[in-house]
Amino acid sequence: MINSAVTAEVIRSSHLFADVPCELIDALSAIAVLVEKPANCLLFHEGDPVPGLYVTLTGHIKVSRIAQNGREQVVMVSSLGQSVNLVPVFDGGVCPANVETIEDARLSLCRKSGHNNTFQVSRWHERSTHKSSKKKPSS
Repeated sequence: MINSAVTAEVIRSSHLFADVPCELIDALSAIAVLVEKPANCLLFHEGDPVPGLYVTLTGHIKVSRIAQNGREQVVMVSSLGQSVNLVPVFDGGVCPANVETIEDARLSLCRKSGHNNTFQVSRWHERSTHKSSKKKPSS
């Protein structure tokens, strides 16, 4: 069974979240939604609104684009701990590619609003940590 503790562990192991404090990973995992999809299931099309950030928990996810001549170009295949849809979550754009499951998959969906709130806290933490490290030592 995959729960928020397992989700937190997978997210924590991702290079994307390597420097994020554990408390924030736990907060992100608590608001994440478990999404289970069968093989060959389209999650979204290129140009769709962004639902949020997906992190692969099990299975494999294909990210692809279709050229004007109809040929498919596979951009990446996501596996354990890898994220899909990161840039449009932050820049407010639309989904830049088609995303579908290659096999049965479980994903953690961090919806856009909750994910951004978590990262606002993360940015505040980084700023406060950076400021405190710049204080002059007392003599």
